Amino acid sequence: MPVLYPSCSPDSIVISPEHLYHLIGTPWSPVLLDVRISEDIEDCPSIIPTSRLVSYTDVSTLLPYIGNQSVIVYCQKGGKISQGAAAILRHQGIHAQSLTGGHLAWRDLDYPLTKLNKLNGTDPQAPSYWVCGTHPDPATLACIWLIRRWIDREAVMLFVEPGEVAATADKFSARIINGQPPAMSDANTEKLTSPNYHRLTELFGLNLPALNDISKTVDIRCMNSNLEPACPYLAGVIEGMYFCHKDDISLVEASLPLFDACYQWFLNHRSSTPSQWRAS
Repeated sequence: MPVLYPSCSPDSIVISPEHLYHLIGTPWSPVLLDVRISEDIEDCPSIIPTSRLVSYTDVSTLLPYIGNQSVIVYCQKGGKISQGAAAILRHQGIHAQSLTGGHLAWRDLDYPLTKLNKLNGTDPQAPSYWVCGTHPDPATLACIWLIRRWIDREAVMLFVEPGEVAATADKFSARIINGQPPAMSDANTEKLTSPNYHRLTELFGLNLPALNDISKTVDIRCMNSNLEPACPYLAGVIEGMYFCHKDDISLVEASLPLFDACYQWFLNHRSSTPSQWRAS
């Protein structure tokens, strides 16, 4: 059976990098707060995926954003700054833990880190805005899954008429989502206006094998050619879901678990000891 990763003991005030690693990119990933001081961020301008930057003195202002979610706080080494900030949140009734060893321990284990750039945003209470045309195709849904699970858990998706995508992005300072591969003329552009799935993984430094496998499941070049997609039936299932949901938001919410399952399947089959399912 697949390995399950239950949450830490409720009375634990710390969490190990190994435990947190298995929560990242899943529906049950906690809120991550990066409370490193500016000097440490300058030394290593990257964050654990989905983290929000916040001063350790301001964590109590995030209660409306946190709600009833669990929180992991980390600083550079997992010492006084993150443990004190987590203690403040626990005083407010939040289940908060600090990351053992902090950012350095995570980095030294070669766990995924997201490049810190303007797409992340530095306002911990301001979600990023992304815009795309109505009736998103499977490749666009894969982009949305990547954003929600690995970049910004609270990202706002704006679905508008295709002809209004660019203007809406401009007015709302949103990033355009483009599920299709970029044109050859854009292939070497440092910052694409409308990144596709592969370009998103490059922009954020998410070069993980299982994430790359997701791209192959819905790559339009595989779907329209003799190339074999990594999971040939997923795109067909998603296309069938268009008939089951009356609006784009409900379609997105329904598609997220499909990509979650696909990602876990790829992780399992890439492990040294893949799990074996047997019919009872």
